[in-house]
Amino acid sequence: MKRLAIGIMSGTSLDGIDIQAARIEGSFSSTNITPLNFMTFPYDTCLKQKIERVMTDHDLSISDVSRLNSELAYVFAKAVRSFCLQTGIDLNEVDFIASHGQTVWHDPDHEIPSTLQLGDGSMLSNLLETTVISNFRAADIAVGGQGAPLVPYFDYVFFRDDRKNRAILNIGGIANLTILPKNAEIDDVIAFDTGPGVMVIDALALHFFKIPFDNLGDIARSGKPIGCLQDELRCHPYLDKRPPKSTGRRTFGRKFVKDIICRYSEHDPKDLLHTLTRFTADTIVRALQESVKIDQLILSGGGARNAFLVACIKDALPKTDVLSVEDFGFDGFAKEALAFIVLGQQTLEGEPANVRSATGARKRVVLGQVQSVTKDEKKEV
Repeated sequence: MKRLAIGIMSGTSLDGIDIQAARIEGSFSSTNITPLNFMTFPYDTCLKQKIERVMTDHDLSISDVSRLNSELAYVFAKAVRSFCLQTGIDLNEVDFIASHGQTVWHDPDHEIPSTLQLGDGSMLSNLLETTVISNFRAADIAVGGQGAPLVPYFDYVFFRDDRKNRAILNIGGIANLTILPKNAEIDDVIAFDTGPGVMVIDALALHFFKIPFDNLGDIARSGKPIGCLQDELRCHPYLDKRPPKSTGRRTFGRKFVKDIICRYSEHDPKDLLHTLTRFTADTIVRALQESVKIDQLILSGGGARNAFLVACIKDALPKTDVLSVEDFGFDGFAKEALAFIVLGQQTLEGEPANVRSATGARKRVVLGQVQSVTKDEKKEV
């Protein structure tokens, strides 16, 4: 059965709401997907600040979190309506929406592991009067997994190769890596967060230069490394953790950046940006060098547009072909939203979509919670 679907993704970088439409049929290795339109709807400054506050201020009241959960559902719904209007998609014809939600808390290593993505799926379903699949991470955590990363399922289905060892690297706020040994089975996949992607780079660019990101990495390129800071960063405890592992703003967010700015205030901001860009590259390269010999590295995400960051990675991996997901017919900015359409399809088919070797789960499980409406409940939008 071919379905018309929409994927919604909002990541740790808080760039905005990514929305992708696609037609999809089948499951697992028989999945066939045709990407359609893609758009990003930036968060307004006030809402972005609310999200950042919930992420970092643990003294907030439960009412603040609850209100943001509802507000994001309304914002997601408004973005979907605008997307459909601008692309000519009839919302009444959409079979399902797969929403990642906005992660504000992720702590899979606690005695009582937990994760929280806001933008309530039930509200979103009823606001848009269509089936919504959301809350994808909880089921994996319930069976001992990290609840992340989830995109490796998509990577396995579409990038596995019989003859080449491939690594798929998404550089978003956090950088995450999927390693696909040649002729891999699903349980051979290795995937984890390598460390910061552009999260720290963007924060420094905003703090020192009042710009949202270092376009093409030109500012970082003009700086020079700060040796003592490089030595300190190479000893960060996250880098010594063995996969499966995941990270986020709790480790590399505002507190991490503020501490570096305070302790290295005498240094040129360009040098700080240079050093932290190289740190992102170093964590990625280290992760790759500790894996099987990689024949092809395939890049996606906003960080793949940072030419200096990519150059640092390439220089350290001279025997690896570095490609982009565009070389395989996918949009690098849209890949994660598209991946959640694939995960949502698996949910509706009643098929598992977590990768045990990536998350550490005891077993494969069906991900996501489904909120449905019947066709006769749907009204013209």
